[in-house]
Amino acid sequence: MKISDANIRAILISTFLSIITAATILFKFIERESWLNSFYFVIVTLSTVGYGDVVAHTPSSKIIVIILIITGILAIAIGSQLIFDRIIKFQLNRTTLLPSNPLDYHDHVVIAGYGAKGRRIAEIFRDRFVQVIIVEKDIERAKLAEYSGFEILRADITKPGVLRILSLDRANAICLLLTNDSATIQTAILARSFSEDLRIYAEISSLPTYDIIKFAGVDRPISQVDFLANVIRSHLYHYGIQLLHSPKSLILQEASFGIIQVHDENDGEEFLKQAYPIGSFSSRLNEFYLTAGTSSTIYSNPTEDCEHVLYAMKQEALQDFDKSLRGMNPIPHDRIIFAGYGEYVNATLNRLEISENEEIIILYEDGDNVAHITDSRYELIPWNINTARDLLDEIIDDKDLVICSFQDITNSLYLAVNLRDLNRGTHFIQLVPYEYNIDAFVKVGAEVVLAPQLIIANAIISTYTQDNQIPPSLIFTNGHLFEHFVQDNDPIVGVQIKKLVDKKINIIYIIDPDTQEMVEPDMNYRIQFFDRVMIWVDHRPTDFVQA
Repeated sequence: MKISDANIRAILISTFLSIITAATILFKFIERESWLNSFYFVIVTLSTVGYGDVVAHTPSSKIIVIILIITGILAIAIGSQLIFDRIIKFQLNRTTLLPSNPLDYHDHVVIAGYGAKGRRIAEIFRDRFVQVIIVEKDIERAKLAEYSGFEILRADITKPGVLRILSLDRANAICLLLTNDSATIQTAILARSFSEDLRIYAEISSLPTYDIIKFAGVDRPISQVDFLANVIRSHLYHYGIQLLHSPKSLILQEASFGIIQVHDENDGEEFLKQAYPIGSFSSRLNEFYLTAGTSSTIYSNPTEDCEHVLYAMKQEALQDFDKSLRGMNPIPHDRIIFAGYGEYVNATLNRLEISENEEIIILYEDGDNVAHITDSRYELIPWNINTARDLLDEIIDDKDLVICSFQDITNSLYLAVNLRDLNRGTHFIQLVPYEYNIDAFVKVGAEVVLAPQLIIANAIISTYTQDNQIPPSLIFTNGHLFEHFVQDNDPIVGVQIKKLVDKKINIIYIIDPDTQEMVEPDMNYRIQFFDRVMIWVDHRPTDFVQA
C-alpha cells in the first residue's frame, strides 16, 4: 500500500517528538537535573549547538547525547529537504492552481500557446486594448508571459476543466496555436461545446486538415502554408504603388482611411496630393519607420533600407484611386525560380495564374520531392552545393525572381551570397523558419525575408478584424500600425499624447469629427471617448526607441 506524503510527514514528526520526550525523561533521572534543564539539554544537543553549560557526566548520558546528535543532524537534513521541496513545488504549481470559479472577463481573447507566434499575436491584441488570457502548460513560457504583463493560466488547454474556467461563453475569440492538429481538433470540439457564438481561430500544420477541422467547430482555420502562398503571390505581381486593403473591405471594416504603399513617386502623383504621409517602409526587414512632416520630407529622406513610403488616404478618395491602379502594369520579372520544393512552393504554384509562355525553374534538394511533377512548363534542376556557383552563373538572368525555401539553411545562405556576388539585378525572396534568421539574409541581399511567426500573426489578426468589423492592422517586425475608435474603457482615455509616447504609443493623426480631415495632434491633447486615431505602437526595446 502506498503511503501518502502527509502520512510520511506525520510519522517523521511523531518519531522526532518521541525521541525528545524519551531523552528528556532519561536525562532527568540519570543526571538528576530539573525537568527544565533536562529539556534544555535535549534541545541544545539536538540542534548541535552545545553551549557547554549542561554536560553529560555518566556513560549512559553520553550514549543518549550521541543518539540525540545523530538524530538532530538527520532531522535538520530531512527537514531542510522537506521545506525546500515544498517551496519548489509551490513555485511550480503557483500558476497551475485552477480557480474554483470561471474567470470574470468579458469580450476577452484566449490564446492557447505562448511560443513565438502566440507572443506576437498577444502583443497585437494588447496594442488594440483587447483583454488577453494566455494558456500555456510550459513553465518557462508561462513565466515569460507573466513577465510580459499578460494574464496567464499555466495549464493544458486540451482538458475540459481548463476550458470551463475561461468564460468562453463571454469571450470574443480563442486562438489555438498548438503543436499538432489532433490536439487542435480536440480542443476546438470542447471549446465549441461551451459556446456556439465563440469565434475559434486555429493554426493547422497540414493542408488536408483544413477542410476536416471546420467540422470540429473552427470558424477560421489558418494554414501557414496556404497564407504564405498568398503572400508570395502578392510579391510576384507587385506594383510601383499599391493600396494595401481593398476599398470594399475597408468599408465593411468601418475604416476611415486606407494605407497606400508607394515605390515609384511618379505613379499616382496627382492622387497622392490627397494623401497623408505616415512613414517609410522596408520590405526586406518588414520594418516601418515613423516620420513626421510633409510628404516631400518623407520622400527626400528615406532610410537606406526603406524603399517604400506609406500614405493614408481618406475613404472617399480611395474609390477613384483604386480604379486608376487597375490600369497599371505590375513590375516585370523574367522568370520565377523556386530554390527548394515543398508545401509552400506547391501551394504557391497552385495559386499562380501561369501563362503558357511563363518560365518556371525549380532547384530541388531531394529528387523524391519532385518525382510527381509532370507539368512540362516546370524545368527541374538538381541542387548540389559543390557545383552551385557554376549552375547559378549559367542560369541566372537579370530580373529573375528567386524564391528560396531550401530545407537546409546552409544552402539558402550559399544561394543568397552567390546571387549578391553575381550582381545581375535578381529579385530574391527568402523564407526562414524563425525571425532571428531575418537579419542574416537581409545582410546578404535578400529583398524580402518572410518568417512564419509574422505570417500567422498577420493571418489571424487580419481575419479577426474582418470578423469584428474593425479597421485592419498592419503588422511589422518592429511594431504595429492601425486605426482605432476610442472606447470609454480604453486605458488611453484621458491620457495626454506626450505621456503615451513614453509608453511607445504614438498617435500619428486624429480624425476631425466635423471635417473628417486627418489632423496632426497637439502633444498636450488628452485622448477622448469617441476619438478616431491612427496609432503606431513601437515593439522595439525601450533603449532603441527615440521619444
